[in-house]
Amino acid sequence: MPIALVLISFVTIATDSLVRVFLLVPAGLYNLFPEFFGNYDMLYATFVAAAVDSYIEDLIVVIVSFIVGVPLILSLSRLEFWKETKQEKKRIS
Repeated sequence: MPIALVLISFVTIATDSLVRVFLLVPAGLYNLFPEFFGNYDMLYATFVAAAVDSYIEDLIVVIVSFIVGVPLILSLSRLEFWKETKQEKKRIS
């Protein structure tokens, strides 16, 4: 389960990056924000800077999910939080 959390975190942040890459420029989404991307040079500079930051963001998300998320999930499983949630769902349905 801890490895699944780290993988889910990474896939989620990578999906966010890919959506920005494929929607911002090719789909013309940048036209909705003329104050940020007034001309091509501003768009290019923002895109390149964000691309570099994206790798750092991926690394931070994986590290934080490993350091914070794994102990949190392990603590919740020791408290049998998951059992209570499953039992509540059975009662509702």
